[in-house]
Parts: sequence; structure tokens; C-alpha cells
Amino acid sequence: MADYASFPDIEQWIKTSYKPIAWDEYLGILEGACRDADQDTLNAAIDYALRSAAIETGAVEGLYATTRGITRTIALQAAAWEAEVDQLGSDVRGHFDAQLKAFELVLDAATKSLPITEAWTRALHEVVCTGQPTYRVRTEVGWQDQELPVGKYKTATNSVETADGSIHNYAPVEDVPAEMARYIKNINSGVFASAHPVVQAAYAHYALVAIHPFADGNGRTARAVASVYFYRAARIPLIVFSDQQELYWDALAAADGGSYLEFNAFIEDRALDAMGMVTDRLREAAQPLENRAIRLRERLRAHGGLTHSQVSAIGQRILNELPERFSLVFRSLQLEPDITQSNGYHQGPIPKFTSPCHGVPGAVPQVINLYCSDPVQVHVRVTPFVGISNDVKDPFPIILDDFDRPGRRVLKLRISELHPFLTSSAGSRIDAWVKDALSVALDELDATIAEGLRQQGFDSP
Repeated sequence: MADYASFPDIEQWIKTSYKPIAWDEYLGILEGACRDADQDTLNAAIDYALRSAAIETGAVEGLYATTRGITRTIALQAAAWEAEVDQLGSDVRGHFDAQLKAFELVLDAATKSLPITEAWTRALHEVVCTGQPTYRVRTEVGWQDQELPVGKYKTATNSVETADGSIHNYAPVEDVPAEMARYIKNINSGVFASAHPVVQAAYAHYALVAIHPFADGNGRTARAVASVYFYRAARIPLIVFSDQQELYWDALAAADGGSYLEFNAFIEDRALDAMGMVTDRLREAAQPLENRAIRLRERLRAHGGLTHSQVSAIGQRILNELPERFSLVFRSLQLEPDITQSNGYHQGPIPKFTSPCHGVPGAVPQVINLYCSDPVQVHVRVTPFVGISNDVKDPFPIILDDFDRPGRRVLKLRISELHPFLTSSAGSRIDAWVKDALSVALDELDATIAEGLRQQGFDSP
């Protein structure tokens, strides 16, 4: 069993000359995001970080288990977040609320630049542990739940079993007052005041945990104290997520062994995480992802609130139906066998039309052919074109025209009469357009036959 090893003075701690790696970069980005945000948005982003710290700090101590997803729900105060808290355990709400109240003391000390005192530290511990009436302690007869003296220094020695199975002792009960006095002296010294915020937070945290002045809640209190210095410098709390617990313990163990760089680095990493978290919240508030999704959905909307593919499908359906509609009308005229009709596909480029529109993507228009082979060989055709208006706000976006006679008679249809089904009114109008197109073609066929007969010497009726 190792005896208690007293924590180093701040002069010894800073001899490691720790130089933060990315603090300035992250802080500059955060400050830029803060300048661009209004006060309500900034408060909400900081509150998000504080709530994350509040729920995770108890999980780090094993009081309950949480996940990053649950933490995010609670931090965002998303729908049913209270239920998420309650599902973690019946007493979790008390721990969470207590930690939020503790951050009020943290923010008060940070914003007013108040010196940290023993009385303030004990008051902080009292608030942190408000929701914890008891703590587990190993006695001669085994583990027992005992009343937790909140806001008061411990009355019994505490220790922890390390990874190698040895026992690490914290400050003996009789040494706590002197050690806490030395702790307060160090963190209120000029040397401490001139140190980097990462070094301040790391030292204030480590030294308090090294003493372990309270029966329980030392880690939560230490993380809250460290948050004072981060909030002063960057308006963020210290957030240690429960899935970082192993790294956390290893860094503390390294500091116990005299290697302070590792713990300083761990604390800086947590600061970078928190600054990134607040920055991300500010950016998201400035340009909400939901707004981007709405804009993208609107970008992809076509006529009548449908997607472009839906509108194209409507055009394709009509295009597919037109040959059969022509055939039905043609057969009703009983012109066979003298005049025959067949269907084919349009060859060559698609001509421009009078209406500003485009064709159904990928569709090849079908051609309606009318033939006369005896006594003269004559051929005319109708090439139905289904166009889609280029203007997505056009109330009549589906356009029927004839490639061979563009602009002669254009039929425009509403989306509402074509989707989700073809109305009888629209069907009648399409049939009327088919009959008109067919009548024009038959007139051309008749005129051509008449001329051919005359050229062969027949008297044309």
C-alpha cells in the first residue's frame, strides 16, 4: 500500500512547459462563430455544452450509464428528453439537476473572476452531490452505504485500487485542511494566473483529485472547478465523456507518476472537443440542416409539388397511350383496306417548339403513319409530342403538340387532371386533340391522293 503522495506546487507543474497544440486554432474558429451569432443562439449553444457535461460527469463516475446519443438528446432538450433521463435510473434526474446547479456556481465564479476559496469549493461540492444522499464504502464487514457528508471534508481515509492491483491512497484526513489551504494558495497565485487556461484547468483538476478531500464526488467537483478556467477563456465547460473514461484514468495515473504532460494533453483534447461542439451548434443554428433539406426538397420539386421523375412519368404515360388512342379513332372510321395505319418511332433530332418546354427524358416519340397504296402510293404521318413546361410554376405543364405541324394546335393540361389518375375531362380533351390531329392528317392525305389521281388521269370526285 503506497503512502499518500502530495500534489505538486504550480511551479513544479509548469516546469513541464506544456504548449497547447491546437487551442488557438479552435478558439479562433469558436470566437468567429460567436461573433456571427445573436445572444440567444450563443446562450443555447453554451447551454448545450453545459447539459452535455452535466449528464456525462455522473456517468464517468459510474453512477449510471449513458451513450453519446442519449447525451445529445438530453443536451438538445429534444422530444421526450426527460424520459431519456429517467430511463437511465430513478436517481439520475437528481444528479443531472444538481450538476446543472453546480454550473451556476461555476459560471458565477468565471464571469465575475472571483477567486476560488475553500468555502466556495465546499459549497460547490454540496451542490454537486445534492442528489446523492449516500455513498458506498468498503468496511471491515464488506461494502456498505453510508450517509454522504456534502460540503464537508472527509472523516475517513479513502483510496482506490489501481490497474495493477495496488492501493493508491489519497490525503489522510488530518492532512486535508493543510493540503486544501496549499491547493487554494496555488490556484490563486500569480504563477497560476499567468499559465495557459489548459494548464490552469488541468492543474486545478488534478491537484483536487490528488487530495480527494471529500468522501465522494471529488471527480465531479474537480471537473466543475476546471470548467471555471475554460469558461473564462473560451465559454466552455470541461466535458469528459464516459466512453473516454479509460483514457481519463490513464492520464490521471500518469500524473500520479510525475508525468504531467499526458494529463495536460488529455485536458486540452477535451477543451478542443467542447469548443468544436459549441462551434458546430452555432454553425448549425446559423444554417440549420433542416433548412438545407427543405431547400433541397424544393429544388427537386417540379410542377404541382411533384418530383421531376413523377412529372416525367405522367408525360411518359400519356405518350404511351397516344398510339392506341389514334388507333381507336382510326378504326372507328372504317377506312381499311384502302387506307392503313401503323405505328413506328421518330427518327432524327427533335425539333424546337413554340412552347418553352422539353420532352419526357429518355422517351422516343412514336409516329402514327397513314398509308394509301392503290391506286396511288401516299404517306402522311402524325408525330405526337408530349412536352413538359420549363416553368415549374406553370399551371398547365403537360403540353401536347405534333412534331410534324408544331404550334397548329397545342393542348395544355393541368397536373391535377392527370395525377394521381387521368380524369374523364382530361381524357376527353386528349381524344379531341387526337381527332383534330388525325383530321388534319386525313385532309393532307386526301389532298395528296386527289393530286395523284389527277396526275394519273382519273377524275377525282
